Amino acid sequence: MTHQTATDVQVNLTLENLKRFLPPAPASILEIGCGSGQVSKALMDLGYTVTAVEPDEKSSEKAKVLGVNVTVMDFLKFEPNQQFDFIFSILVLHHIPDLVGAVQAIKKHLKPNGTVYVEEFHLSIVDHDTSKWFFDHQDLLEIAEVTSIHQHGGHHHGHHSHNHHAHNFKHHSHDGHRMTPEERWKSLFAHFQPKLHDGPDMIEQLKTLNGDIQVESCPLFFRLIGTGVDERRKMGTSRSEGSDHKIAQKILQMEQESIAEQKIKPFGLRVVVSNTK
Repeated sequence: MTHQTATDVQVNLTLENLKRFLPPAPASILEIGCGSGQVSKALMDLGYTVTAVEPDEKSSEKAKVLGVNVTVMDFLKFEPNQQFDFIFSILVLHHIPDLVGAVQAIKKHLKPNGTVYVEEFHLSIVDHDTSKWFFDHQDLLEIAEVTSIHQHGGHHHGHHSHNHHAHNFKHHSHDGHRMTPEERWKSLFAHFQPKLHDGPDMIEQLKTLNGDIQVESCPLFFRLIGTGVDERRKMGTSRSEGSDHKIAQKILQMEQESIAEQKIKPFGLRVVVSNTK
């Protein structure tokens, strides 16, 4: 019997959110950074014509097994022979050093009046209560040998797994636990060179697409924790015993409730630009 995984929770929520903005099938879609291809495959099953670009060869091979039309290439070098009705990326743009170039490439590959959908980190919004919430839950699941964020699963985040996104988080060390939540949070991203783009920076760049822009907050901690759950299962060191899906679903529910009750800040940003010129 095949158990549902924590990644399935992420893929399902991504698909649910995308459906709010998708044009009718069989519209053409480009996914930037498809990872192992689960979301692209789900969109294909809905009747869409999907093209994907993915820089990591191992991840792209998994996508190809699913039947995804994926090109193994850095997005900035990608030159498709068509434009697309809909372009989306999930937690990819913050890692592209040339953010201006990335948005210009999106504009080049997008049809007039097309739609762009982006989900990204809002790193700077995370305060004491928010970082403490994350580490309290993460630490508990690590102690229970259910999850691990020792290496943040490549670029998993719901359907990805590629090396260019390996965060190599080290907050689990004994020294890390003597740090304040804010210090631990900053340490997660401090080693990145060049510095990661933050959500507000990407909003400003996406405005240059000259369309109707819609910005929403969204949960993202469940993706970080869920990725660790799946990684530990793959390594054979998890004690979750087939409960990965339930654990990830519960973390998502708790995060959504904590955001709604204003106990924590929403760590994610969803940016949609439609009717582009």
